[in-house]
Amino acid sequence: MVSFRQRTLYVVLGGAIAASALLSAQSPSNKPIARFTATTAGVASPGQTVTITIFGWSDDSERDRLVKAWDIPVPAADRAGRGAAAGGRGAAADGRGAAAGGRGAPGTIATEPLTPSRSLAEALQKAPTMGLLWSSEAAGYAIRYAYRLPQPDGGERIILITDRRLSPVSPLWKPVAPAPKPTDYTFSVIELRLNSQGVGDGKAALDTPIAIDSGAKFIALENYDSLPIVFTKVRRLRD
Repeated sequence: MVSFRQRTLYVVLGGAIAASALLSAQSPSNKPIARFTATTAGVASPGQTVTITIFGWSDDSERDRLVKAWDIPVPAADRAGRGAAAGGRGAAADGRGAAAGGRGAPGTIATEPLTPSRSLAEALQKAPTMGLLWSSEAAGYAIRYAYRLPQPDGGERIILITDRRLSPVSPLWKPVAPAPKPTDYTFSVIELRLNSQGVGDGKAALDTPIAIDSGAKFIALENYDSLPIVFTKVRRLRD
């Protein structure tokens, strides 16, 4: 006969095993392979500490999968509905579907076209958790894409994509100088640029567009050099 103490122990052990299995399913590794710390800048609440933990690096196949998800053809009807001034492809990239413009004839069911941002958001939901970003907010952000590009000088470019947008309502991520035409992405793209000593800074698409890097062929921030620094004092932590 199983005692109450034994039953309690079985429940505790079962919960621990289930939690471990969930973490394994979400992440390539239970043990961090890289950790970074940074300080926020260029936002309404600067000087906040941010920590980033990486469980595994995304490979080239995952890079190509997300690029393909983003670089989808825009429906001709959607391009026409937006007008020439919107630039067709660029307007679709801001994530605003045709639902905002025309919803079809009365009595019909409106179907929002698959725009690049929606396509990428869906692809991110199918990706494993590659890392976590923590700030002073109550909840962290799951990193679904972590791509590392070593540089000739010994430095590195690191591209991170969270499956949830860095909160646009929190002063922690509200840009000091908002973009004239903010995007409505449901995810956030972050790029860190570090030197050979593992020190540098970073930027993020808080309300600005992303694009395909023409040289490296991966998703990156559009017009990186002109964007304000969002992560200062970035440092790779050594174990």
